Amino acid sequence: MEFHNSLHPVVNVKPINFTMKTHFKVFAIVILATLLSAFTESRTITGKVTDTAGQPLSGVTVKSKPSFAVTTTDQNGNYRIVVEKQTMNLIFSLPGYSSLVEKIGERSLINLRLGQEAVPAEDVNLYKRTD
Repeated sequence: MEFHNSLHPVVNVKPINFTMKTHFKVFAIVILATLLSAFTESRTITGKVTDTAGQPLSGVTVKSKPSFAVTTTDQNGNYRIVVEKQTMNLIFSLPGYSSLVEKIGERSLINLRLGQEAVPAEDVNLYKRTD
């Protein structure tokens, strides 16, 4: 009787169904991961920030707008920031220098120069020394 049951076609079908279920689960996970990555794609933007004389500026804050990615330039003025695909602008700022908003477009390399901030005349204090 056992011999007869081992030849029954159902015995050979169970592993195939299990394999098909496993393949279906893996396929579903791959599709889900692809969809999630499509909505959370990111890109890396690099570059160098210098002053108007071409000297590297360290400590420049680089922020993405409208997302929340932030980084600073190193001692050589280089930066690397990972932003969401839909990020449109980078904001560069350093005390004593004019802030700059730069459109990203399709670029992955953005080098720029920051100019020193002009001090308004009313903020300049002149004291005459009397000895």
